[in-house]
Amino acid sequence: MSALLEQVEREALRLPGEERAELAEKLWESLETAEPLSETWTAEIKRRREEVRERRVKTVPGAKVSRKAWELAQQASR
Repeated sequence: MSALLEQVEREALRLPGEERAELAEKLWESLETAEPLSETWTAEIKRRREEVRERRVKTVPGAKVSRKAWELAQQASR
């Protein structure tokens, strides 16, 4: 990872959850996908975004999710 990317990541993680979600959406949209998202997925993304913006759901930091996923993967491989 380049120094610039590390700096951008640090700054992005300091943003409030709503702003991180908005940034993530913009970054995702900037990537070309093999296939356009279906109307169903687009509606689901918008619904979830609104839940975050309106604080109807509790967000979980990405690092915590990654840690938990790693732990579960380790348990499953035993």
